Amino acid sequence: MIGLSRMISISARGGIDIYTIIDQLNSTGSCPSYTVRRATRKDTSRGSCCPMAVGNALLDMYNEVQEELAQRETGREEGLPKAPQAKSGPQPQPEASVSRVRRSPGI
Repeated sequence: MIGLSRMISISARGGIDIYTIIDQLNSTGSCPSYTVRRATRKDTSRGSCCPMAVGNALLDMYNEVQEELAQRETGREEGLPKAPQAKSGPQPQPEASVSRVRRSPGI
């Protein structure tokens, strides 16, 4: 499972669409142990194998984040801090004692 989570992470950071990642997780097939456990104990997550359950959880989390972002944009959620407004007028200048950083090639 650690390898699976690392592959999901690198895929997302690499720009792979979330729905493509979830589609791949959903195409892994059934796991007999997972299916039996789900049928007998009913204490497992949605899906028919661990990767599918991770994909379902990932989609749920993605939808929650998208909903929260939409609420922040429209300002419907109470108690959220407002985005800082850009100040007009002259901007403070750095102090004269601050030296400039110069880039130099590595050794």
